[in-house]
Amino acid sequence: MSINDWLQKSVTHSADSQMDVRPPTTSTIVTTLSQDPYYQILQQPADLRLQLSVPAAGQPAMPRSLPTVLTQQSPYIELLIGPEGGLSVDECQQAAKAGFEPWQIGSRVLRTETAPVVALATLHALSYYE
Repeated sequence: MSINDWLQKSVTHSADSQMDVRPPTTSTIVTTLSQDPYYQILQQPADLRLQLSVPAAGQPAMPRSLPTVLTQQSPYIELLIGPEGGLSVDECQQAAKAGFEPWQIGSRVLRTETAPVVALATLHALSYYE
């Protein structure tokens, strides 16, 4: 799915809060998990939307709202992680219009495969300090 299509679906999801998280060919385990109350949060708008990126000059590395969101009991945070080589300037602007705030985790450029793991571990660690 192109980022344009994904962002459009993401914006539509925020507006109507009815996004199907199951793949087209539904397996039994996915069907079971999608009905579990723990995963029902995926049917609600996110508390915060983060785009892993290199901040623009003068932009903070961490969104100001992140510490506040992490104090919630079970925050729902959506992550946007670009492909190898990163998102284009236009794609970053589209993501910002869709409500994604830029977030840089340290000074290293992360591979697409490792960025989600680092992001989740960082969010988990930060939640203990809030």
